[in-house]
Amino acid sequence: MPTLVHVNPITLHAVQDLARQCTASAAFYAAAACARGSGVLRRTCDELARARANQARVLTCHLRIHDMEPPAARVPTPSDAWDELHARFPTLDDLCLAAEALRAEERLLRSYEALLPQTAGTELGSALHAQYSRARAARTRLRETRDVLAAVRWPQATHGTPVSRAGQA
Repeated sequence: MPTLVHVNPITLHAVQDLARQCTASAAFYAAAACARGSGVLRRTCDELARARANQARVLTCHLRIHDMEPPAARVPTPSDAWDELHARFPTLDDLCLAAEALRAEERLLRSYEALLPQTAGTELGSALHAQYSRARAARTRLRETRDVLAAVRWPQATHGTPVSRAGQA
């Protein structure tokens, strides 16, 4: 039976914040998946919504193992996220949604990167590392989705080259 390694309470609070981010991200992706738009964006967002919800559940389990309460903040619903999407992007432009999702993934990755050294050698660290790897793959998928959407919008500009972060070839 594995031994429970003490993890610094400050680190556990950061894990709570990460679980909160994953929960909010899942709601955002679920709302984006319901949005009218391209099939490629809907499929990507639907997969990411499920993945982020699962990551939040895993983090919550690890918090409970360490006698920490799960994130106390109100869990956003897909409806809340949908309202936020409409406020940010009234036209629900697919390329804008993909770019915003990519920025959110970058923030999430930075949160994981801050926690990995603090939890190295623990079961929590192993779980975080696995989630970090999946989040990196999601970022790559979102980049590809963004590039496909940009190529559809500006076919002459891309000529088969990836689109930069600014949305230009």
